[in-house]
Amino acid sequence: MPIAAVNGAELYYEVAGEGAPLIFLHAGIADSRMWASQLKALSKQYQVIIYDMRGYGQSPIVEGQYARHDDLAALMDHLGIRRAVLVGCSLGGLVAFDFALTHPARVKAIIGVGPGLSGHKFQWPQIPLIDSMEAAEEEAERTGDLSELCALELKLWVIGPDRPFSAVAEDVRRLAFDMNMIALRGDFTEGAEPLPLAPPAVDRLADLKCPVLLVVGADDLSAIHDKVAYIMENAPDAQQITIADAAHLPNMEHPQQFNQIVLDFMESI
Repeated sequence: MPIAAVNGAELYYEVAGEGAPLIFLHAGIADSRMWASQLKALSKQYQVIIYDMRGYGQSPIVEGQYARHDDLAALMDHLGIRRAVLVGCSLGGLVAFDFALTHPARVKAIIGVGPGLSGHKFQWPQIPLIDSMEAAEEEAERTGDLSELCALELKLWVIGPDRPFSAVAEDVRRLAFDMNMIALRGDFTEGAEPLPLAPPAVDRLADLKCPVLLVVGADDLSAIHDKVAYIMENAPDAQQITIADAAHLPNMEHPQQFNQIVLDFMESI
């Protein structure tokens, strides 16, 4: 099992293929397994790297302060990668932008998939599902049982609040639930403190030196669409593609379409 010992942590990673490096950064409800289809397909033309951030997948959480973009830099050093295209979903997108602002010479381009953005105020939708999630979080803190909270987060993010469960394939739902259960255990573990970028990316998008492709699922939360619109307005070189019939993990719902989007973008930069 490939492990990179970096910054006091042990990060699980996989590398496949040869050529220009593509590094995939997973969502906060997932781990590197969300990119399985991309690893298999895109490694035919590129060197594809996927990894689990601390507290996700097969990378144990470690007590103490750390910065996720510093871990990425250390992983790239470990693998001998000087410059790469970063593909980040949600939390992974946040890490990609933070890294690009900290190490601009090491980023050729960013593909942000429903990306996070450090410092951006998140507007939760006013729907009953959010109230249920808050109650489930309190219950999980009291009992240690994360299953109900995990199921509700699956509905919010992976299915989408306005779609039936049948809209997403069963194998995608099962994997998403398994990945998020591990992520939630990390969230409920005290002692590890991810440090935010200062100043945050929300105020520094004009400083980006690389092209940005924003990919968003049409059925993702309105708050994600608002964030994508903000990035489009403030990043110097940004374009957007919306994938129909998809929520927060469009690469898992429509892998072939997503892979073609990545291939087309790679040819254009």
